[in-house]
Amino acid sequence: MKIGVLTFWHGNANYGMMLQCWAMQEKLKQMGHQPFVIRFATERAKGLPRRILEKLKIYKLFLYFVSPQEYCLLKSKEKHDKLRKFDYFRQTNLALSERMYKTLKELQDNPPKADCYIVGSDQVWSQILNNADNEAYFLNFGSPEIKRIAYAPSFGFNAADYPKDVYSVLKKALSRMDAISCREQSGVTLCEELGFTAIKVLDPTFLLSKESYMNLCPKCKPLTSQPYVFIYSLNIQSCDDIRFEELNSYIQCQHLDLVVTPADGYTQGQELFGKQALYSYATVEQWLSNIVNSLLVVTASFHGVVLSIILERPFIYVPLSGSHSGSNGRILEVLNFLGLTDRILTADKTYKEIAQANINWKVVNDKLSQSKQESIEYLNKLLGVVVCKAVNRNGSIDVLRAVMAFVVIVNHTCIFGMKMQDLLDCAVPVFLIISGYYFHSTSMEEEKRKLWHSAEELKKILDRI
Repeated sequence: MKIGVLTFWHGNANYGMMLQCWAMQEKLKQMGHQPFVIRFATERAKGLPRRILEKLKIYKLFLYFVSPQEYCLLKSKEKHDKLRKFDYFRQTNLALSERMYKTLKELQDNPPKADCYIVGSDQVWSQILNNADNEAYFLNFGSPEIKRIAYAPSFGFNAADYPKDVYSVLKKALSRMDAISCREQSGVTLCEELGFTAIKVLDPTFLLSKESYMNLCPKCKPLTSQPYVFIYSLNIQSCDDIRFEELNSYIQCQHLDLVVTPADGYTQGQELFGKQALYSYATVEQWLSNIVNSLLVVTASFHGVVLSIILERPFIYVPLSGSHSGSNGRILEVLNFLGLTDRILTADKTYKEIAQANINWKVVNDKLSQSKQESIEYLNKLLGVVVCKAVNRNGSIDVLRAVMAFVVIVNHTCIFGMKMQDLLDCAVPVFLIISGYYFHSTSMEEEKRKLWHSAEELKKILDRI
């Protein structure tokens, strides 16, 4: 089945965003479907003046004279984004829609052709519905007959914090969904408060095996021959955010190297963690390698924590304060579920204490295994229903199939004698070919296996007769 997936995909510095997009597509492929990413990237967030200046190709010149500091940061970002090669990863690892959509209207005027739309995961529902273009993330486009599924989207903050003044708009947006699941319990709660049934599922990155990620970076080598601590710096604005002085003291005492990959929200430059750190503006594959080969991962990122768990690497989660504190809830929920709250850096714990504590990966993986299976079964069930309804029926073929079925019955009565036998016998293969055509269109592997088994049993019976 052809499935259009709407999620975040177009950033150039957020590794978790890229990998959740890849993981969703990869899992759907493993299930026998044909997924593709709907290339939707609104430019409204930049603001009208900036968009005008960029179209005129004078935005950088404007910054150079008006804000030299921002100009330097922009140039630095562009340089580092080239090193990350996100565009190359997208082109080589993702199936993308032919067209690029920048507004909801563009999606509505020329919607991508698919049997089903899936929105999620990531924080796609954190886009408050005070902007019409954000309704795209609630699949407000395409034919009404196309099934719409929400798989593991995140609202980005607790249900209690969602603006009450847009409840009515949100309720209308959710009503378009044929099925809703959320990444966090708070999202499930919010949906239920609005009168919708929703279940909690795992982030799509959890749906793939450790081996799937290892296969992405088979040729990536460690950036240093020495054991090292890896910092994935997302939304960390100062050293104090992660008690870096204490961490650095532990690193020095253990004679470890320090590798740092900055991401979105990193605005201070390389001096944030000192010149002794090795800064890696890594490709997606190298970023995974940075985790795999590390002695310890330190991060404030949801997917930094998730990939550390999947790849079975010791980690320390640093909760953030201030404007980014809203991200803590979704990470704490995962850690609570997996019994890993002892990996949280709190006021009464030191880096040394947490780093030297062992993680029982068998217990963690056992807990994950059940939820992973439930999430996959949920998705499989939804898509199985969609598949049955997505078969493109042809009335003429259906009539022919019915006629052939009737002829098969007549043939077994032998009322026409042997003269008509050869003509009547052709009805059986024709009937089976038509049935096989419809059956093939469903792509329901389990049903295929059942039918094949039934056919084999029927053949045995006929052979005996």
